[in-house]
Amino acid sequence: MSLQNVMDSIEGHQFAAEANLAAGFDAFHRGLQNHLLFRELSDLMRDDAVALKTVLVRLIELSQTPIRMQYENPFDSAMAAYLMAVEGVDPEVAAVAAEAVSKAPNCWWASQISSRIAISADLRRLGVPSAPLMKSVMHNMVVGGAIGHTCPGTLTQEQHSTGRGCYRTRKRRAGNRAA
Repeated sequence: MSLQNVMDSIEGHQFAAEANLAAGFDAFHRGLQNHLLFRELSDLMRDDAVALKTVLVRLIELSQTPIRMQYENPFDSAMAAYLMAVEGVDPEVAAVAAEAVSKAPNCWWASQISSRIAISADLRRLGVPSAPLMKSVMHNMVVGGAIGHTCPGTLTQEQHSTGRGCYRTRKRRAGNRAA
């Protein structure tokens, strides 16, 4: 498939529908990484610097495309896929692109990916190895923020909601039962 065909498919309704089936950030991330179109895009970008530039230009265009504000951004999944593919080829370039995408309105997945890329870039600038820390930071942003506290990044949202494995949730629930 040519680069243009892959990009047209990624920006299409079917790709967005398949990507939006994810029930959380980790599932979305894994789903994109395993998607045939994403893998094909990544391969094309690794093999050709012009392909990387083409995707970057399109990513910036999509982030600035006017949308109907009462609806989600129709290019949310496509921008997220493009950002992840760019990050796989050149993390420093992805950090610059992530800043532009973070300003795109009504995005969920693309804003999650751009936040993760921005945090990774900041950690790289500080010389901090980001892989183990990143999992904890993203966990606390997504799960911890929803429940009002932070904890080690090894717990799932289900473990939080049931209190299994999270000391603060168990303690808070115990206090509520005593009252």
